[in-house]
Amino acid sequence: MAQPIHLSDASFEQEVIKSDLPVLIDFWAAWCGPCRMYDREWNKVVEKHKDEVEFQEINVETDTSGLAAEYKVQSIPLTVVIKDGKEIKKTGLLTADVLTELILN
Repeated sequence: MAQPIHLSDASFEQEVIKSDLPVLIDFWAAWCGPCRMYDREWNKVVEKHKDEVEFQEINVETDTSGLAAEYKVQSIPLTVVIKDGKEIKKTGLLTADVLTELILN
């Protein structure tokens, strides 16, 4: 299975802002029960759409880059959709089908 890239401040501009593909960022934490449930759905979509979308993950517990603060993460899991370097949408817990619809539209 393709593994999402774990973002850092150093990789943010190259991996997100300058990406030719849409980018989905998953903000999560290991202690978060809903995040663990969402992980199953997230991984289904990663495997199916790994060539069409850049998938990124940020653990809010270990994020030293400030990206969680920049995206005003107040609850997790949180998925941020970025296209052409601009934030398009923020959303919480989704099923694989709804997440797929989100990235294809």
